[in-house]
Amino acid sequence: MHHVGHEKEEMNDDLESGSISTDSTPVPGWARIGLGLTAAVVLLVLYLPYGWLVMIDYPWGSYRWHLVASWPGLPLRLVLHPLINRWSATVECIVATITTIPLVCVLVYLGSRGRKALVSVSMVALLLSLVNSWIAYKAFLW
Repeated sequence: MHHVGHEKEEMNDDLESGSISTDSTPVPGWARIGLGLTAAVVLLVLYLPYGWLVMIDYPWGSYRWHLVASWPGLPLRLVLHPLINRWSATVECIVATITTIPLVCVLVYLGSRGRKALVSVSMVALLLSLVNSWIAYKAFLW
């Protein structure tokens, strides 16, 4: 027959020896999602909507090649267009890419906070990227 006092003593001994953890932080990998997976998801939702550039049945003209070459900066290209459209195509690509990098970093950081955060960040990024890509597609055909 066990006495309540004896069980308390055993628990205290276990706590002191370190066999029972009092650390309430979650196991790594459960609360936060790895940066690699988060980055892959963020990049996928940001850039996949521009897949029409390579899939469309349309001649490969200079404007199409220009858009493919500027692929890294496409997520912010439309937003920046009023500011950068007077510059050369090369400068436009560089500026759009340089300004897209912090956006990707912020989205990866926010998405790595947990599963709900990754889903939320991914949905917002996908929605905005779809709208941006659709406008770019319509401008391309115009």
